[in-house]
Amino acid sequence: MTTVRRRIKESQKQEARGARVMGGRVRPGSGSMKSAKGDVRVGRTEGVSLAQSGVLIEYKRTDKKSISFSIAVLEKIRGEALLEGRMHLLGFQLGRRNYIVLDEHDYLALVESTQGGKQ
Repeated sequence: MTTVRRRIKESQKQEARGARVMGGRVRPGSGSMKSAKGDVRVGRTEGVSLAQSGVLIEYKRTDKKSISFSIAVLEKIRGEALLEGRMHLLGFQLGRRNYIVLDEHDYLALVESTQGGKQ
């Protein structure tokens, strides 16, 4: 298997895992279609204030010891999520561990909703 094909397979596995864990669906073509952006889309859930709007997740991964992403990547997923009225997340895999990057405003709203509005 070529290095490129292996990377694609690993990315597809990451997206499938993310969809399963987050309760969403992998987007066709890994979000490359104009009408289906993002890698994973999580549906709306009634009764959960922050997740009511749904979530759009972009996934990145590397086999290296570090990963970087630019403001362009963060703004891309943010813009795509806003167009769908969803919260945006960036998931990444580094050192066989999985991480989620969450906008500070969304994080604070999540904390507030889990505390019933208490600070």
